[in-house]
Amino acid sequence: MAKVAIAAVEKEELRIIPSSYNNVWFTWLRNIRDWCISRQLWWGHRIPAYECTFTESAKTVWVAAENIDKARDIAVLKLKLNPEDRERINIVQDLDVLDTGFSSALLPFSSLGWPQETSDLKDFYPLSVMETGHDILFFWVARMVMLSTYLTGKLPFKNVVLHGVVCDSYGRKMSKSLGNVIDPQDVIIGAAAESLLKNAHANYDFGLISAAELKKTLESNKVRFPNGIPECGSDALRFTLCSINIANAQINFDVDLCYKNRQFCTKMWQACRYIQTSYKNVFAESETLECAPPSKFDKWIISRVAFLIQQIEESLNSYKFHIAVKSLQNFIQNEFCTIYLEGTKPIIRACDSSSVRTIETLLLCIDVALRALSPFMPFITEHLYQHLPLRNKEASLETITLASYPSSQEWASSRNENIEEEIQDVLSVVSGLRHLQSTYGITKTENAFGVVECSSAKSMHRYMEHISLICTLSGVKNVEVTSHVNEKMKNDAMYMDFYGKGSIYLKTVKKKDESKEYQEKMRRYKVALTSLEKLYKITSHPGYSTSAPEKVQLKHKQNIATLEAEMHELKKYQEHLETKNR
Repeated sequence: MAKVAIAAVEKEELRIIPSSYNNVWFTWLRNIRDWCISRQLWWGHRIPAYECTFTESAKTVWVAAENIDKARDIAVLKLKLNPEDRERINIVQDLDVLDTGFSSALLPFSSLGWPQETSDLKDFYPLSVMETGHDILFFWVARMVMLSTYLTGKLPFKNVVLHGVVCDSYGRKMSKSLGNVIDPQDVIIGAAAESLLKNAHANYDFGLISAAELKKTLESNKVRFPNGIPECGSDALRFTLCSINIANAQINFDVDLCYKNRQFCTKMWQACRYIQTSYKNVFAESETLECAPPSKFDKWIISRVAFLIQQIEESLNSYKFHIAVKSLQNFIQNEFCTIYLEGTKPIIRACDSSSVRTIETLLLCIDVALRALSPFMPFITEHLYQHLPLRNKEASLETITLASYPSSQEWASSRNENIEEEIQDVLSVVSGLRHLQSTYGITKTENAFGVVECSSAKSMHRYMEHISLICTLSGVKNVEVTSHVNEKMKNDAMYMDFYGKGSIYLKTVKKKDESKEYQEKMRRYKVALTSLEKLYKITSHPGYSTSAPEKVQLKHKQNIATLEAEMHELKKYQEHLETKNR
């Protein structure tokens, strides 16, 4: 059986992911030893071994059989008795149970009705993927492969995906001796500090932990959870675990991160409520409103949906679940909620044909996002899916679990990298204006005046076209786009260079704090210098031009050009300040 299991991995009929664990597989199976099948547990599969004693001679033999009747037949032969002596054999089954590794090894096929030829066994066996912890690769996975190939003639699954050992936020393996074990139920429904204390004492009273372990648990909980564990929900717990790279040898579980993912659920809830309200308000005005053609902003978010689906498909196919999770979170939280949804608010308030188009785009995006997110967060996605306006008219799609999963093939034509680049350029201006507000403590009530100075006609046209979006997302009500800024504005306004494409100014009634501005410029100069030195080191490596992909080299070249332009602008600013001070 071991040889068959070894050959399956060698021939790549069975894939272990990450493949670095192949050597663990080979080491165990090439040095196979007998394994004690019995365990003295309170539950499990009772060992089918029978002690058979002939009452007249007191002769005893042990036999293995499917049941007592068959054990009796075998005992007659082993004890060399006559058939009529059959009933005078006293039979006692072994009290021990099979080791978990053996009984659980039957799971892939016994759960589907084996040894009967059931329809489930025919449809679902072998399985496609087995996912488990790397620490039980041999103790469980290898035994499933060994017994499955021996008893069914087939491998139980084609792929084995291994995750790391779950540890606490400090990277220590969860164990009773350390007192750092977290009950998943406490994370899901929450637990007050008093409840954690009570549960720890209950575990001690039941004999599950020793007095020393109880002491460590109480000390650990006092440090980690002085106010208890906040309610996170099962969706946030699942999402958090999936967000960690399974290729890592350990998974450092952090309750704080889990709670942040619960807030991510809240963000989605609020987004869907906004869409519902917007839908009602727009169509309450008129049900005969025509739908305007999509704007560039609409095309941008649809293109980002296409990119999202491509990322998810690639990451799921390669079992990089953490990339799929991070892609979903970035799209929903940042691109969809923070940028697109916020940018649509003035359009929705207009209640015209553009509002209808925006509603259609919002519904399209959230529908795809919920379907893509469903395997990671099944409960909240189901609830929100049920309440989407005009969600689905087909009765067969009453639940999100029956809806088709988004496919990159159907979204390929929606990708538009030119529009993505254009809107990204506009968002950089928004980011610059926000950065100035944050750096200098400028609030919306101060009615700041922004100026974007452009270094090219192309940039100037682009920013003027999207000036309304810039104002909406930055919170600066008045923004002007120009090719030249006068000296008074340069002297009075807060300023930052714009990645070699121009400059951004922000003026308020406040007097400009030049010392604060200078500190910010020097900080950015140091960051740019560090990044540039790192890129210089990478690109100057002897084998760089032949080993680095052309796409990567182009990206590095663009980054270097951007950083050099930024440093040039920062140097100009420093020279300007020195001249002014003289």
